[in-house]
Amino acid sequence: MNKHSSNTSSRLRHTPLGRSMAAFLLLTAMAVMGINAWTLWSSWQQRITEREEDARNLAVSLAKQAEDAFLQVDITLSDAVRQLTQQGPDYAKNGDFFTSAERAAR
Repeated sequence: MNKHSSNTSSRLRHTPLGRSMAAFLLLTAMAVMGINAWTLWSSWQQRITEREEDARNLAVSLAKQAEDAFLQVDITLSDAVRQLTQQGPDYAKNGDFFTSAERAAR
């Protein structure tokens, strides 16, 4: 910077126009920083909400899968009990009992 421009900017700062320009630049910079901070906060909140929804959906999915697995075991055991009740305990010694239990499990 040369001496002439330094002297001019120094005089400009002390005039009403210079102070107005400095205030305008300061307000503009603060507005830009405020908007950026708000955008960052809003984006953060949106991501947290999305992750909470993903976690909730995953929990529901896992609960449904576990429920289905227990239901399948319950159906298989109920069928085994029904067959043993109808055929008698000796039916369990027969290979047909295990074959029918395998079919019920599928």
